[in-house]
Amino acid sequence: MSGSTGGKRWVAAAGIIAGVLAVLSVAAFAGFTLDGGPAARLSRLAVSDGFLPVSLTVFGRGPDTISARISLYDPSGSLVGMVERSWSGWELYLDCVLVGTGSGWLVFPFLAYTDETIPGHGVDLVRCYDRGGLPLIHDATGLDSRERGALRRLFWLVKTERWMPVWFGSLHHRRVSIRSFEAGVEYRLHVGRNGDLRLVAD
Repeated sequence: MSGSTGGKRWVAAAGIIAGVLAVLSVAAFAGFTLDGGPAARLSRLAVSDGFLPVSLTVFGRGPDTISARISLYDPSGSLVGMVERSWSGWELYLDCVLVGTGSGWLVFPFLAYTDETIPGHGVDLVRCYDRGGLPLIHDATGLDSRERGALRRLFWLVKTERWMPVWFGSLHHRRVSIRSFEAGVEYRLHVGRNGDLRLVAD
């Protein structure tokens, strides 16, 4: 009986902690929105009907595996992170978090996975471009301290998606995959005006 009671208390405590963290995240997002908002602070970083500093190169596909490289760059074109490996599965997906600014989209690559990956799992892409809480793929030259601070706060919210229970809600996600490809060709990530993602041969 005591073990059962202890287990229930642990579940209750975990629920309370998760709830508090969720409230803090919502409060942070509200503060971010009220403090000038993404359109006011980060609109010049947004992309609409343009390419993002992310690419996918597929080397080959077998009966039950796919081999590929995902490359992430900063706005100047310097490589900041890379994942190169083989996955079990036939089709590779890139899952991204999208934040609209009014003038376009801020896109944060989030997970890479295949049709055989357990839902909610995959290769963490955020760690590839996270440097001290700053997303290097959006760290453009000339950002002032207010813009960089706003970018850090937004990125912190994006990263809460890794541990926030799904029943508390989620940020806006879009995923993209490539069914037919030319082996060894680099495909660049493109975002449309409405937030649609596609991979285009370079």
